[in-house]
Amino acid sequence: MLDPMTIVILAVLAFIITYMAVSAMKSRQEPVKKKIIITQLKCANCDHSERREFKEGDYVGKETGKCPKCNGKLLVHAIYLEEIEGIPDFRSEVSMPKPKRLPNNRDQVRFKQL
Repeated sequence: MLDPMTIVILAVLAFIITYMAVSAMKSRQEPVKKKIIITQLKCANCDHSERREFKEGDYVGKETGKCPKCNGKLLVHAIYLEEIEGIPDFRSEVSMPKPKRLPNNRDQVRFKQL
């Protein structure tokens, strides 16, 4: 017969082995594909084109501003869905701005003279 301490040790080892096996299987999964809507802009006069994230109110043919090369009309040429592979990130470079730098403690602390 096995004593209770041996049973506890075997149970802990079984748990650790199971946890490691599940972790290894998760790391082998396919990368997540994130989908974003892209608006492609093209100049009506020259060959300049740009890509940016879709903004509400965009439609094909809409004038969005002036071309930085020739000052011609910059028009929405296409709107499409693009898949980005990789690890899911909540702060996508396209969809959200980068966080602002926090001030140092020196900036926050003001000393009063006694």
